[in-house]
Amino acid sequence: MSKLDELIKELCPGGVIFKRIDQVCEVQNGYTPSKSEPLYWDNGDIPWIRMEDIRKNGRVLNDAIQHISSKGVRGKTFPPNSLVFATTATIGEHALIKVPFVCNQQLTHIHIKESFANRISIDFLFHFAFEIDKFCINSTKGGSTLLAVDLNKFKSFAIPLPPLPVQREIVRILDT
Repeated sequence: MSKLDELIKELCPGGVIFKRIDQVCEVQNGYTPSKSEPLYWDNGDIPWIRMEDIRKNGRVLNDAIQHISSKGVRGKTFPPNSLVFATTATIGEHALIKVPFVCNQQLTHIHIKESFANRISIDFLFHFAFEIDKFCINSTKGGSTLLAVDLNKFKSFAIPLPPLPVQREIVRILDT
C-alpha cells in the first residue's frame, strides 16, 4: 500500500468533503485599465497578467510582460498565491501567480479565503485546476463574439478538501 493509500485510509475513512469554489475562494474577474489614461500605465510596477504571460512564461508566474501603475488598480491588487483561469477566448488554461497582481478581463482570479487557509493548499489547488480547466471547456455560454465560461457555473464547481497531509502527498507525487 502506498503512502497516499495509507493516508487516505487513515484520514478519510468516510470519504472526502467537497465544497463549491465560491465557498473556499474569493472569485473575481480581471479588467483592463483604460489605455487612454497614461497615469494607469506610465512607470507601472504592478504585474498585469494576460494569456500571453502564460503562453510565454508558463503556469507559475512571478511577473508579467506588461505592468500598470497603482492608479490603474481598482480597489486593491489580487494577492500573491492566487490562480487565474482563462474564462474567455482561450478557455481551459490556468496559472499560479506568486506576486501581487492584476489580470485582464479574459481571466478569472481566485484566491483561498482566510477561513479556509488552513484547510487547502494553493499547491494542491493548482494541480486540481487541471480538472477545473476541463470543466471550463465544457461550461461555456455564447457571447456576442467570443465564448465565455458561465461564471455562476464556475463558482459552483465543487473542489475536494482532503486533509492537508493527503494534499501534501498528492502534490509531492504530482511534482515528481
